[in-house]
Amino acid sequence: MTDKHPIRNSIIASVAAGIILAALGRIWPPAWAILSARVAAPVWVLALITLALLGFILLTVRFRRAGVPKVPEISAERLRAANAPTKGRGASNISLLGRAVLARIVKADGEPVPQDTIKRSLGTTNLGLQAIVDELVALDLIEVLEEVDGDEVVLLLTARGRQYALGQRLV
Repeated sequence: MTDKHPIRNSIIASVAAGIILAALGRIWPPAWAILSARVAAPVWVLALITLALLGFILLTVRFRRAGVPKVPEISAERLRAANAPTKGRGASNISLLGRAVLARIVKADGEPVPQDTIKRSLGTTNLGLQAIVDELVALDLIEVLEEVDGDEVVLLLTARGRQYALGQRLV
């Protein structure tokens, strides 16, 4: 998980650490003397610790970059072309919701079925139903008609859709 506010979190941690140290100095005065005491250390030890810390940071950055796979950018046109349904594709690849939509239209026995009726009877969303309708239209299994007087969108089986329904025993 990536940290969305690293600077803010670092400042908060630093302030919290300062408050804790100040409280520790008030509660136990020798603690402040111990924490602020001078310690003699050889320069080569400090250099070694600095190099080890720098190496650890570089390795961490390298592993994080290597661990995140690069995702190639895909333009909207390429994505549409790759996912465009074709009439040559087999109708056997229809999803369960697509089969349910076809079964609901078949149940109407040749009458046009309002799209809202199908949405309510299957308990799906407009977006989900529209995606399935687009797929079924592209496969030439149904056609979409707009009734002028009622401003209602209705779905109707095509000849190929009737053949598919008979073959899949949706009748």
